[in-house]
Amino acid sequence: MFIGLMKRTMYVQVVAILIVALVAVPGNPVIAKKNAKRTHKNFQPGTFYVSTKRHSKISRADLKKISRYKFVLDYRTFFRKSQIRTLRKMNGKIKIIRHFNAGHIFPNAPDYNYINKNHPDWFAKTSTGKRVRTSKTKAFVMEPSNPGYQKRIAAHARRFTQYGYSGVLADSFYYPPFRPYSKYYSSTPINPRTKKSYKSRDWILAKNRLLKNIKSKIGRKLLLVNGYQTGRAYYRFGSGHLLKYVDGVLVEGFTRWPHDSLRSRRRASDWLKEMKMVKRISGKNKIILLQTNFAAGTHNKKAAKRDKLLAFSSYLLSGQKNSYFEYDTVNMKKYWANGSLSFRYYNIRLGRPHNNYYKKSNVFQRDFVKGKVLVNPFNKSYKIKLPRKYRRIGSKKRFKVFTLKRYSSAVLIKTR
Repeated sequence: MFIGLMKRTMYVQVVAILIVALVAVPGNPVIAKKNAKRTHKNFQPGTFYVSTKRHSKISRADLKKISRYKFVLDYRTFFRKSQIRTLRKMNGKIKIIRHFNAGHIFPNAPDYNYINKNHPDWFAKTSTGKRVRTSKTKAFVMEPSNPGYQKRIAAHARRFTQYGYSGVLADSFYYPPFRPYSKYYSSTPINPRTKKSYKSRDWILAKNRLLKNIKSKIGRKLLLVNGYQTGRAYYRFGSGHLLKYVDGVLVEGFTRWPHDSLRSRRRASDWLKEMKMVKRISGKNKIILLQTNFAAGTHNKKAAKRDKLLAFSSYLLSGQKNSYFEYDTVNMKKYWANGSLSFRYYNIRLGRPHNNYYKKSNVFQRDFVKGKVLVNPFNKSYKIKLPRKYRRIGSKKRFKVFTLKRYSSAVLIKTR
């Protein structure tokens, strides 16, 4: 996975969150209120799972654990057919998605020698004919508009679904070659048709054709794609135009990237764009998987606990139909996911959402049957008057008025 390849601007403003709620059990989502509005009536808080342990080391106990989730992304497990069958017997609704790289190729990849010898035009090139590589991992960037390469990628996807997977996740897919994300590339790729740098419209058109080829090969199987960026980039670079042929998207870097400092936060305006992005994509009846990333070795630090709550709170605030959440650590040397992390609040039930998020008393809020979610993304504390008494998780003290500190977070539960 290529989360850490792009150097992003660090955001210094902190988003603070207060949850006054109970949250959902992974694999056992709550049922939404029937008379709620269309955009949120089917919100069922839940988590997805990233599997990285090799299939030869997967035990039956592991399979039982994995089967609790509705969506499982196979990053490096490469499940045996028998394991896939077992998972489906344990959970008839499970969707097992095979991850594969749809944007780059490494020199040690099985396909590399064949493509290098027979299809040099499949590589993205600069204006001088030099091949473009990723800036850190040194993978070769493939030319997305090339029909031959599009068919090859589509054929790979079809083999995975014929093997038994429920669908595929096309990784390293979007990443626009425009500033500031052009730092992701060693040099700027040109459009082979115009012999000039890609324009946003042409880049999106090429990517859509690639998606169309993949979807035509796998039919009703699921096509998920990553690289749609955070909310800020989503609106800036038009990745929302790449939803026509996909069944869902994986949003990496939700509220933070693994290379972000534990002391930093995104600006309130950028955080709010992420909330709107989740609502917008889900509103198009697409699956959306939200992934918050930590550098390996940092996720158990005190500051990381605050970040975990912030991210999960943001998910609860913005979550809509078919939206799921997950924490992950990233090996910063290899730039790949280490697998899903546990989180204490996954096992707490939330209840039905009454509404979408709204702004009141200077903070963002969302109401649930058993609680309330409040978010304060501003550099100022606010006194909040609650309609009834609540208590903090882990505390028996009840209160009706409290101060929501700047860039802070808490979980409160309704009390009698």
